[in-house]
Amino acid sequence: MKRFRRRGRHFQSVMDEFEVGLMLSLCGQFIDLLSPEMSDLDLEADEDDAEGDPTAPEHPQAAAFDDLITVAPDPAGEDPDGDGEEQGFDPFALWEQELDPHRPDAQRPTDPVLLRLFPDAYRDDPAASEEFRRYTESDLRQRKIDEALVVLSSLEASERGLKPVRVEPEQVEPWLRTLTALRLVVAERLGITTDTPDGDPEAVLPDAHEFMHEVYDWLGFVQESLLRAL
Repeated sequence: MKRFRRRGRHFQSVMDEFEVGLMLSLCGQFIDLLSPEMSDLDLEADEDDAEGDPTAPEHPQAAAFDDLITVAPDPAGEDPDGDGEEQGFDPFALWEQELDPHRPDAQRPTDPVLLRLFPDAYRDDPAASEEFRRYTESDLRQRKIDEALVVLSSLEASERGLKPVRVEPEQVEPWLRTLTALRLVVAERLGITTDTPDGDPEAVLPDAHEFMHEVYDWLGFVQESLLRAL
């Protein structure tokens, strides 16, 4: 990847095919984590296209990020009937639920990734945190989804790296916030709790684990590159 540079009003970077594919995969899984129904609806066609594309990028550790983000799905996204069959997405039912003033309180996430993305507002007051979550989490989830879709749009416009990745001025904040969220997700899945994740410099990491550390660092480089271009 080449660093982001200002080109007139917008910013652009050159990413290769694998890097674009990596970002697309992570953003798609991120949307799936926040809203399984939406990602199934909007991204299924892209996945089908990728499966049949003989030019899809390959990498010795590419499988390491296939299920990194969605490895521990939120119970709210599970099949409520328990019959193992995928439920169709009904937007009208979803809107009705969101508009229902008597809907159940938003539950505290059990997935540590979701809890890191949506932490308790008041650590010493569970009741106040629950009340805060009930009024804010839905909007926060939707904002994160919308921002990830902005990043997806920029990446898809690059045609798998054939063109530079272009970020318009109004897209900068969604890009930066999405990169921050992706780093948080990767960090949580890897057990990274500080900005110095290497720990023992003599430790030998499994290949997949080491690769995901590289992804974590690379996402930080992308974010820093965009910030420096501002």
